[in-house]
Amino acid sequence: MTKSFFRALLLINLLSAYCFAQQNDYYKLPKEREIEDGRITLPNLKTNDVYWYASVNGGLKIQQSELTNSYEGRIQTIQPNKLYWEASLGLNKADLWQFELGYLNNPLSLEYQLFDRSNRLVPFFFNGSFTDHSFSATYKKRLFTLDKVTRKTRLNLLLGLKYSPMAEAQTINDFDITYIPPLGGRGIVDTLAIKSSFDLDSPWFSGITGLELIGRVADPIEIGLFGKLLIDSKNTFGASINVESTSSTALESRLRLNQLNWLMGVTLRWNFHHAIEYTSKEP
Repeated sequence: MTKSFFRALLLINLLSAYCFAQQNDYYKLPKEREIEDGRITLPNLKTNDVYWYASVNGGLKIQQSELTNSYEGRIQTIQPNKLYWEASLGLNKADLWQFELGYLNNPLSLEYQLFDRSNRLVPFFFNGSFTDHSFSATYKKRLFTLDKVTRKTRLNLLLGLKYSPMAEAQTINDFDITYIPPLGGRGIVDTLAIKSSFDLDSPWFSGITGLELIGRVADPIEIGLFGKLLIDSKNTFGASINVESTSSTALESRLRLNQLNWLMGVTLRWNFHHAIEYTSKEP
């Protein structure tokens, strides 16, 4: 009688444990668990994708310059937009935020033309260019996800800092020209003495902000578009203009690159390492 009682009690305990196991997530078989985003859910853990990636960006740098005095159009600026590129290594945490360290090949260019008062059809052209080799650190934060099904296309806010260690204070181009026009019926009309130099500032920091639209076309590959605003210091790159004339007053002006310049283009990213991070769910 006693043995039968203990056997029945043991059987009841086993049945209770079996029923409890069917309801508790800890004891469910993998095939019985819920599927979320293509993965089996775990009762006390959540998973995050972590990507290490290499990225290459390229596109157009839209530059603007400012002239202190044009002297009624005798000095006119030319806006030379340039191609640029950059490369970086970064970490992507669950498509929520990314952090990148990279290299930026940043072209700087200024150009203007000067008209002789006696012959406005033949301007003088002056230019100065410099390639700024700089390093950048950029933080990207997801604003929202555009693709609600696969959740792989997103819009990111960019905030960063650029440092130019090789941009030492120097003169890029220096012009010292005396122009004597051909003799005409009235003799020499206008003799010009032109002095102009293009000067670069000492090493400087620049701010970076912008937006990036990027999507994952496969686990290792992502493609996107971006627009970034490069915020330089006030006197990063400039040119002095001094012109003395025999028939008019001397011209003195200053041409400098604007503090705000746009970088626009395409980004290509290769996720060379994909890991899964497990974190505890909040109780």
